[in-house]
Amino acid sequence: GEIPASQDAVLTFTINYGDINGDGVIDVLDIIMAAEIAAGVSYPTYTADQINRANVSSKSDPEVSITDVIMIADRAVGQSTVFPVELP
Repeated sequence: GEIPASQDAVLTFTINYGDINGDGVIDVLDIIMAAEIAAGVSYPTYTADQINRANVSSKSDPEVSITDVIMIADRAVGQSTVFPVELP
C-alpha cells in the first residue's frame, strides 16, 4: 500500500569500509588517508566516521595500522578480498 506523506521513513546505511573520504570508490586517496591515520598525522583532522571506515582489519581492535593500509591498497587495485570487519 501507499505510505502517507506525513509518516516518517526509516533509512539504514551500511558502512563502506575502506572508502575513507566517502566518494563511493576505494582509491589512492583512501590509501593516503589510511596511512595518515595509521601514522597519527594530526592535520588534517579525521572524523570518527573516517577512522572507523579506515579500520578494516578487526572489529575488536579500534586502532588503524599498517595492516589496514595494506588491505585498503589491495582493494584499491582490484583485489576482491573481503575485509575482516565485513564478515558476520
